[in-house]
Amino acid sequence: MARIGAIGEAPNPASSACLGLEYCRPLVPNGEVTLPGSACPTCSNPNLNAIDTWLPLALAERLEGVGGGILARHSQSTSSVFHTARVMKGRGELHLIKGIIVPEGAGTKLAAAGLVGSDFDTIPFLILNGEYRPLATRQVNYAAVDAMNASPTCKVGPALSLNAEDPIFRGTLQGHTHIQARTDLQERVDQRGGDMADTSRLVWMPAVALLLLTMNATHAAQGRARDPGVRAGPPAAGGPLPGLTAAELATFQAGREDFEEVEGVGDGLGPRVNLDSCLGCHAQPAVGGTSPAVNPQFTLANAYGARNRVPYFVTADGPVREARYKYKPDGTRDGGCAPSSS
Repeated sequence: MARIGAIGEAPNPASSACLGLEYCRPLVPNGEVTLPGSACPTCSNPNLNAIDTWLPLALAERLEGVGGGILARHSQSTSSVFHTARVMKGRGELHLIKGIIVPEGAGTKLAAAGLVGSDFDTIPFLILNGEYRPLATRQVNYAAVDAMNASPTCKVGPALSLNAEDPIFRGTLQGHTHIQARTDLQERVDQRGGDMADTSRLVWMPAVALLLLTMNATHAAQGRARDPGVRAGPPAAGGPLPGLTAAELATFQAGREDFEEVEGVGDGLGPRVNLDSCLGCHAQPAVGGTSPAVNPQFTLANAYGARNRVPYFVTADGPVREARYKYKPDGTRDGGCAPSSS
C-alpha cells in the first residue's frame, strides 16, 4: 500500500493486502470512463458522461436477461441507476425493476435522467443517507422521494429516504453506511465470529429488510380499493335505453316525471318518510343515480314546520341513508326500510 503524500497514521502493515483488495473493488465498475458519453434529449443536461451511458445499458440488459430484479447500486453510481430506469422506460420495461435500494447516494435529481415521479409508480424505492451526507444532498434526495410519493397513480408503498443515524436503526449502523475504519470494522466482525466477507451484511441486511417492508406495502396497496372520485364530463346516464318503441318511450317519460315529482302533505306525504321525492335521493350523476353532494335529508328533517332530531348517521355532506330493521316484532328477519324522519 503506497502512502506517498498521505495524511494521518499508516495502517497496520498486516492489513495491507486486505485493504488493497477492498480498495480495488470499487474501481473496477468505473472502467467505462474510458468510453465515450452519449446524448439524452429528455434529460436536463443532454450530454451524458460515460458512466451514465454504458452502465445503465448493461444493467438494463441484465434485468431483461433475468426477467427483472432489484437494483442496488454502489457508492458512485446513483445516477446510473436512475438512467437505468430511463433506459427501461424507453423500452417499455419499467415493470422489470422490482425495487431500488440506494445504501447512500447523491445524484437523485429525476430531471437529470429525464424522469418524473410517476415513473416509479410500480417501483419500491429506498435511499439511506450516511451521516457524512450534507443537508443540501439530503434535500435533493428528499425531493426525489417526495415527487415519487406525490404521484396520484402510485401503485406501491411510499418511497423512503432515511438517515443512517435515524432511531429506527437503533444504533446498529452507528450513523454509517460505509466502513469507517479497518480496526472498528474488524472488531465488530470478530464479535460476530465472522470475517471480512461478512461485513456487507452490516449495511445490506437493514436496507433489504426495509425494502421488503415497502414491497409488502406495495401488495397491500395493490389489493386495496381506491375511490376514483366524481367522474368528470357528461354523465352518460339517466336517459332511456336506445331502441325503445314510441309506447315504451312514453312509459319511460311518465315514470321519470313521477320519479322527479316532489310530494307534499296535501299529496299524502305522511309523518314517517325518508324524503319527499325519489329524485332527491337518486340524483348523482343524473336522475336515477346515487346520493347528491348535499344530503337533502338534513334539510327535510325540519321542513314543513317539523322539529325532528336528525340521527347521528345523517350528515349534510354525507350520503343519503335509510335505516333497515334487522328483525320483525315476532323475531324473524326483517331487512325492511325504515323512515329516518318522523
